[in-house]
Amino acid sequence: VRMEQSMGSQELWGGMSQKKLRVLCLHGYGQDASKFRGRTNAVRRKLEKVAELVFIDAPHVLPPPPEFLQASATGDNDENTQGSFDLKSFRGWWDRQEEDKADPNNFKTVRQVVGADESLRYLRQFIDEHGPFDGILAFSQGAVFAAALCGFAAQGIFGAKFQFKFVVLVAGFVTAVSDFAPALAQPIAIPSLHIMGKTDELIPLEWSMELATLFVDPSIYQHEGGHCIPQRAADCKVMVDFLSKFT
Repeated sequence: VRMEQSMGSQELWGGMSQKKLRVLCLHGYGQDASKFRGRTNAVRRKLEKVAELVFIDAPHVLPPPPEFLQASATGDNDENTQGSFDLKSFRGWWDRQEEDKADPNNFKTVRQVVGADESLRYLRQFIDEHGPFDGILAFSQGAVFAAALCGFAAQGIFGAKFQFKFVVLVAGFVTAVSDFAPALAQPIAIPSLHIMGKTDELIPLEWSMELATLFVDPSIYQHEGGHCIPQRAADCKVMVDFLSKFT
């Protein structure tokens, strides 16, 4: 069952069953809730018996950086290189400052960004109003943001509704963003599944492995694809098996 509910800049998708795991889904940079939902079709079908996936838009509509505009103009915006972005609804959880955008490869190392603190407040309000959620499924920039949320949750500073049973991070990486530093300062004791593509040209395997080391006893799965949510039957089974532990 699809549910769409508008709440300001937010868009919700999901069913209403209370017997299933409730999973908050955070899209990547340059996507939105609808785009991310479409990119998880196979996974959603496999998970429908155990989980209700709730997709939410990031609060910031952003101007695409030059390298994304160039990729769009040349048609080089496949899922391996740019995460299937959409120039018509280019959203993100934070953005680099203008002076940092001249270097397309510094998104991992910049410390001061625009919008991260607003996104944290936005998610806190959303979860207060619509939570609790059993876990998080997140992709790329969304996975970075989800890791920070889990770090804050593990420290108990966000309240009772921020108690996640698990997190699934796809194509995540460690960021130097100062807003997230307190969340990532100590090992995160939340069960985690880290999914990474062997041919991902945007987020190398070692970046995702580095993120996994911030969690206690992480589960790691490497798929044959690139910068995407893997959709093969074997890939989906890994996610179903992981989530089934928490039903």
